[in-house]
Amino acid sequence: MVAVHCVLCTGAAAVDLGITIPGVPIPPEGACAGSDLQTIFLRMRTISSRLWWTRKQATPGSGQAQFPDRSSRWPSAMGILLPGGVGSVTLGEGEDSLFTGVIDATAGYAYFGTFTTPAKVIKVALGEGDEPPSRVGSLALDPTESPLFCSVIDPAQGYAWFGTRTAPGHVIKIALGGGNSLPTRAGAASLEFAEANLRSAVIDPEAGYAYFGTFTDPGRVVKVALGAGSDPPARIDGIVLEPGLERGLASALIDPSAGYAWFGTFSVPGPARVVKIAIGQGNSPPVRIGSTSMNPGEDSLTCAVRDPSNPGEALFGCGTFPGQVVKVSLGAGSALPSRVGGDIFEVGEDNPVSVAGIVGGTAFFGTNTSPGQVVRVAFGTGGAAPSRLDSTVLLRGENGLQSAVIDPERGYAWFGTTPAFFPAQVVKVSLGGAGKPPRRVSSVALNPGEERLTCAIIDPGAGYAWFGTDTSPGRVVKVALGEGDGPPQRIGAVTLNADEHNLRSAVIDPANGYGYFGTAVNPPGKVVKVALGAGNAPPVRIGATSPQTDEWDFQCAVIDPVKGFALFGTGLYFFDMFSPARVVKVGLGAGSSPPQRVAGIPLGTSEDILLSAIYDPATGYAWFGQGHTVSASIIKIDMEDGNAAPRQVGSGLLLNDESPLAAAVIDPESGYGLFGAGSFPAKAIKVALGDGEALPLRTGSTGAEGVHCAVIDPGSGVAFFGSANAPGNVIKISYSQKGYIKATRILLTEEAVVQSLHFYSHSASGDLRLAVYSEDGGERNLLWQSPMVANSAEDGWLTVPVSSGTPPGLNLAPGTYWLAHQTNSAADVAGYVAGATGDGFLVPSSFAAFPAVIPGISATLTSETWSEYLSYDPVSEISIWRVY
Repeated sequence: MVAVHCVLCTGAAAVDLGITIPGVPIPPEGACAGSDLQTIFLRMRTISSRLWWTRKQATPGSGQAQFPDRSSRWPSAMGILLPGGVGSVTLGEGEDSLFTGVIDATAGYAYFGTFTTPAKVIKVALGEGDEPPSRVGSLALDPTESPLFCSVIDPAQGYAWFGTRTAPGHVIKIALGGGNSLPTRAGAASLEFAEANLRSAVIDPEAGYAYFGTFTDPGRVVKVALGAGSDPPARIDGIVLEPGLERGLASALIDPSAGYAWFGTFSVPGPARVVKIAIGQGNSPPVRIGSTSMNPGEDSLTCAVRDPSNPGEALFGCGTFPGQVVKVSLGAGSALPSRVGGDIFEVGEDNPVSVAGIVGGTAFFGTNTSPGQVVRVAFGTGGAAPSRLDSTVLLRGENGLQSAVIDPERGYAWFGTTPAFFPAQVVKVSLGGAGKPPRRVSSVALNPGEERLTCAIIDPGAGYAWFGTDTSPGRVVKVALGEGDGPPQRIGAVTLNADEHNLRSAVIDPANGYGYFGTAVNPPGKVVKVALGAGNAPPVRIGATSPQTDEWDFQCAVIDPVKGFALFGTGLYFFDMFSPARVVKVGLGAGSSPPQRVAGIPLGTSEDILLSAIYDPATGYAWFGQGHTVSASIIKIDMEDGNAAPRQVGSGLLLNDESPLAAAVIDPESGYGLFGAGSFPAKAIKVALGDGEALPLRTGSTGAEGVHCAVIDPGSGVAFFGSANAPGNVIKISYSQKGYIKATRILLTEEAVVQSLHFYSHSASGDLRLAVYSEDGGERNLLWQSPMVANSAEDGWLTVPVSSGTPPGLNLAPGTYWLAHQTNSAADVAGYVAGATGDGFLVPSSFAAFPAVIPGISATLTSETWSEYLSYDPVSEISIWRVY
């Protein structure tokens, strides 16, 4: 005899448990899921040749949110970077102060510009696998082409362009050299006198232009034609930005297909601004579109990075103490950029001056500290602010991380250090997976004279990066990235001309094999084109733009290789610090032709010091981080097609303590940028870039430390900020819901036969997984999970029948349960309302089948009530005894 207990439905109407009415999509400023803030901070110290670690667990914060929301929450730290070495390379005498660099990853070389006089472009072989990088050689530039301040590259054509920290600025074109051939100077373009100190640069290799941002007040963006083949670059035109506000263009991004570039300002006092420039078609001059201001304290946007999977957003690193990261929405079309949000790094993670890029929604920022630090930052989905995830303190001497590049596909980033009196190092960092910290892999020491690596570019496919030095003359050092955990290796270098110095900005055209480096600090301002060199061939100087008197100190740059232009933003240096910044449009130059200044536009009177910039090629807008010590803003610039001058769309203001905006990265697809503010404390600031001509808008921030550079992993929804501290840190900041299991608690008061689960989605993006967990004494046990479901809901509810999942049926007794979800999209998907602590939990996780058990110790309790519910039929119990 078998006793069978049957549970039969009563036929009553179905019940929805946990449903709420959708609220506004974007919460007010500060209305973020503060319970997500979980910081794990690792600091390494060298004591008697031993490494010591200390761990600090931050208390979760509090916040408010509307429901459903676009996941606009404060960033959260995910992990720590652990030590480990692969290799390094020491460069030659005089090859120091690597202030800028570009990379030909396909060929396996990097080119670094030195901040020395004379400047040098150093070619470094990146190294295969565990092989360390190796110095290939260098090219010394003319004394007047020093030091090198920024750079861009077109690997396909075999050239790079370096901008000088001179007045006027110069853009030097370098032939990269095939294989282990040394780089050679192809030519140069001198800008107008005021187009000095080329601190930033971006490139549009397909169109043949680069854009150099000056480190002046006002900032200027100079358009430079790259020059076909071995032809020298040529200045096309330039724009002057708003005096006092858009000054010191320290960072830049470009979207060639859209025709825009964005320059981040170095504003002290801040807040900084992101200036959007229309790059202009052909030889049309660039035109200033407008700018947006960061929050107070978000000063000095020293670096910037876009998320290729989210081209409408960028992250900017702020060179503050501690550093910050700001996310900026670049703005569709001619819409102005807008600040989305930011995050402040930990104390000691100061002055991030470089960002390696974005891998899986994560950016990596390098700090200008001693030793250096790499800060990992989560980009943040939709309106979510970026969030610092974690950081690492590098080994002794690995400090002052002011330049960074990233290979998201392979999961590594490379940070350039900035020692003043000994050779710089290129530090390789493993990014870490979901919930895992970044990890130091190894480093390569460059040759003597290759000091202060202040800009860098990368060609991941070729396996090389190129770093520019903050020396006079500047040098471009080529570094082989190394396969897997293989160490980087110095391949060679090229020394630029004597007046091509202090390379502070760089952009790359990998398809054509060129990089473009902007000079800074002192006039004249130049954008120097450098041929990256095929394989282990060293970089070669091709030529430079002609200096313009009011366009110098290029601190940031963005590039649109398809259009053939780059935008460079000017910063400040000494006497020009209160002059309006300029965004300079630079033609890249076809083949070995030198770059040419196309046009430059001045920003507003108070829009000075552009330190960081990001660009969305799909829209043609750039956003520049502006501001130094007091007020910062994000300035939106329409690159414009052809030789048309870039156009300022407008700007969005940040808070008073959000400057300078030293670093920036972008997630164009989601429409946000992250800007690192080097304020006290430093922050990572998220900015909505703005669709079309809409202005950028600040959406939030989180703490960061010493932000000076940043890279982003859009696929993972995290960014990494490097601090300029001593010791250095790498801070990981999450800016999206990707990479987590998130859950909301529900209370069931009657027995139920569950029919379906429902999830509110703001964006039909990616895939979802849903699950139901029981609550068993603090342990969560999996009861049911859905298959992977394509998210087709746009601002609506997605319904998943229980019958489609595992198991195909689900009966629940009265009790406490958890509705869980995962997404593999870094876009604006989920929403929530604020609840009480314990209403939700999160667990870092890759997008995969749900774990059978989630121990209580592994989950972080939150106050989030997510927009999901279940529908069930209530039942009555009928006991039927049958004999078999």
